[in-house]
Amino acid sequence: MQDANISGADIANALGVSSSRVSQMLNGKRMHEDQIRTICDILGISADVLIHDSLGHVEDSYDLEFLRLYREMDPDARVTVIQLMRLITKKQK
Repeated sequence: MQDANISGADIANALGVSSSRVSQMLNGKRMHEDQIRTICDILGISADVLIHDSLGHVEDSYDLEFLRLYREMDPDARVTVIQLMRLITKKQK
């Protein structure tokens, strides 16, 4: 968000939620697909950037396979995958 000069309050206003709800989302709480789309639009990024935390650079065949499978999922499944990845990542730290 810092790179895009967007505050949590800006995102909260765009989503129609409280700043504390935005904080919860950023800490791994479930988001609705339309909220993810809005955040991506505000920040000018794709959902892939949220998943990979990069600007779309694909590292290897595993990344390519993940992207292919992810793009075949319905929107609700995509949200679930993002949240699961956040949980796994937090546990590894």
